[in-house]
Amino acid sequence: MIIIIATAILVSVILERQERRHVFMESLEYLRMGKEMPKPKPKLSQLECWLNIAVGTVLIIIGIGTVLSHLIVAHKLPEYAMGYLSGALIEYGAIIAAGIVIIILGFKSIREHRRSSPEITDIG
Repeated sequence: MIIIIATAILVSVILERQERRHVFMESLEYLRMGKEMPKPKPKLSQLECWLNIAVGTVLIIIGIGTVLSHLIVAHKLPEYAMGYLSGALIEYGAIIAAGIVIIILGFKSIREHRRSSPEITDIG
């Protein structure tokens, strides 16, 4: 289960690096054409960003709750535990990993909104 979660976070980091490389190559193309590169626009609205974070949190809570319930059942009924538990942990570990990735994408989108909108100033 830990491997699945670590893999999900690693995929998120790799996709971010790939996006940076794409933006860099795109900026080189604009430089070759002698044009100014347009400012990046957020892909999601702010509501969608916050909904991503909420859905990711719900997925993590459901995944952790289900894993804990499976562990309790396995503790109470050890004769059924081995085959039952191994598949369930992998399955719900993937749900937890998906929740983590959705939360990361939501926070990245919020960061993109803050960079692109000039009306947001420092709070202080």
